[in-house]
Amino acid sequence: MEKYTERCASVLARQGWRHVQNKESLCCSLQAVAKPGMSYSWRSILKGVQVLKKGIIWRVGNGANIKIWKDPSIPKEWTRLPSWPRGMNLQQTVDELVDPGLGTWDEQLVRQTFCQEDAEIILAIPIHTEMDDCVAWHYDKKGIFSVKSAYKVQMEDNRRRSVRGVQGTSAGSSLQKEHWAGIWAMNCPGKIKHFIWRLAHNSLVVRMNLERRGMELDTRCVMCNRLNEDSAHLLFKCKFAKHLCWELGLEEKRQHLSELQNAEETI
Repeated sequence: MEKYTERCASVLARQGWRHVQNKESLCCSLQAVAKPGMSYSWRSILKGVQVLKKGIIWRVGNGANIKIWKDPSIPKEWTRLPSWPRGMNLQQTVDELVDPGLGTWDEQLVRQTFCQEDAEIILAIPIHTEMDDCVAWHYDKKGIFSVKSAYKVQMEDNRRRSVRGVQGTSAGSSLQKEHWAGIWAMNCPGKIKHFIWRLAHNSLVVRMNLERRGMELDTRCVMCNRLNEDSAHLLFKCKFAKHLCWELGLEEKRQHLSELQNAEETI
């Protein structure tokens, strides 16, 4: 049943691909969301567009239509978005990163704006200032969409979500009743016990968990805006968490907890 659903979504994505080739409707199509009263045909197209978002990439022409921090334009495997900004950034569209006199990347500005890894990738992207920006399919060398490719992308995305889900729920299934009894017997406020219980069950409201439940959002850490925000990252691996633990003299504990695979290992 799951494979049938993914095939249908991939076919619908082809309809969405044909639609977004119309430049006049491109941006609104990619940003559109389902609304009450919307026709069945439009709802079907939007389902296909959701699949497209997992595999499209903007090809840089003059850069005027590509939003730096929202539109996927960096040829990386999954997000195709910048990892995180460096310092204060006023640039909003890609054309602001181009030297208007030379028609090439402003290398100094690019390196000031992005992390080193992203900067190297961006500087290797060819610019065609005489052309308009266009959308391509990232998983094809020629940038051409195919249902077969979209289906593979869908299945791989589902596999990655499933792996994250299994990793997240393994703690709850493996801990024994006496472990939970130990948590509830702790001499601390009830809200702290509840927080620990939710942490062990991987049910904290962190961005990776929200995405796993079907929400579409930026999964990067709300603090460092660098790596995916799961419980382990936010509490033990984020650079801000590291700094706080260091200030509190808890660095050794933090390092130990950050190396654990699940909550059972803390018992």
